[in-house]
Amino acid sequence: MKKLLSVRSENLDMEEQMCRLFSRYLGQANNHLSEFEREALAGMLVRFMVYHLRHDTDLQEIGQFTLQAWLNMSLYFFRVDDVPNAGERLMQLIGQMHSEK
Repeated sequence: MKKLLSVRSENLDMEEQMCRLFSRYLGQANNHLSEFEREALAGMLVRFMVYHLRHDTDLQEIGQFTLQAWLNMSLYFFRVDDVPNAGERLMQLIGQMHSEK
C-alpha cells in the first residue's frame, strides 16, 4: 500500500484517486453531506491512512489514534480545547445521540 500511494505522475496520483473514491462512497452512503463535506471528509480519511502507513503505526492502535486526533481537532476547531473535560463531555454526548437512534 505504501508503494501504491507513492505513485505520482502527470497522469496518476493514487492519493487523489483514493480521495475521489471515498468521496463517491460517502455520497452513496450519506446524502446529507454536501459535495464539499464529502470531499473534505474523504481527504481527511485518506490523510489519516497515509500518515499511519508512513509512520508504521501499530494496526491495533490506528482506530484509537485516529479517534483521538479527530476529537482533538474538533475541540480545537470549536475553540473548546481548553475547557476542562470537553473531550469526555463531547464523547458522552455522541454516545447519547447514538443510543437515541
